[in-house]
Amino acid sequence: MTQQEQMLLEIAKDIIELNSWCDAALTGSLMLKHRGIETGRDARDIDIIVEELDEEDSPTVPSGFELVDTAGSKSELEAIQYKNEEGVKVDFLFSEELREIHGGIVCGSLKCLIEAKSGYAKTDIGESRQKHEFDLKQIGDL
Repeated sequence: MTQQEQMLLEIAKDIIELNSWCDAALTGSLMLKHRGIETGRDARDIDIIVEELDEEDSPTVPSGFELVDTAGSKSELEAIQYKNEEGVKVDFLFSEELREIHGGIVCGSLKCLIEAKSGYAKTDIGESRQKHEFDLKQIGDL
């Protein structure tokens, strides 16, 4: 892991602890790196899955992070994004998938991440699609 990824992981640990009430867990590229799965690129943001997501009882973020965007409706939010002054993005994503402890950090299921990336690889366009296809190849080569 790069120094930047280590910094992101430390922020992610804080966020998971702040949001234990909604079963927060690390997912995405940073989770792959934390698990020792090389993706061929640096993780640049933090993806956190939670079992509860709504605007009235939104996730807790460290000071300096501000709400940037939401996806879904007020009653059925699918994602909330925060960003700080340094440009660090945190995406909270609704998911009821199983959680796993890896290296002392609550993480989402690798199986569920593979399923999600498979879906994104079929529906996304451009660089995003290529990123997910490459990640799936890297995971498949383990």
